[in-house]
Amino acid sequence: MDDELIRFRRAAERENRGRRAIRRRYSPTLQHQAVDYCHSRRQQGEGVRTIAAALGIAPWSLHRWTRRLTARPRFRPIELIARRFSCKRRCPCRSESNTSSSSQGCG
Repeated sequence: MDDELIRFRRAAERENRGRRAIRRRYSPTLQHQAVDYCHSRRQQGEGVRTIAAALGIAPWSLHRWTRRLTARPRFRPIELIARRFSCKRRCPCRSESNTSSSSQGCG
């Protein structure tokens, strides 16, 4: 075992004292460590299941952490530019009942 793996397993054991395997919880710090370790091992050609087994966590957990921590944001900032325009046909402001704005239009 390499040093990074040993550090992770010791820290995970400290955080989860007294908890059985199904009730284990991992702090965001440990999740980041696991994802970093996973990326380095994946570059060496190892699979997620093998890496998860070495870390002592469920493959699905490692998969979720990897997706969440490396995902791009779903939304990106945009800029809205207001434009003034004048209406043509079929606009409510041009109707005969709306006399106050019929001469001005929408714009």
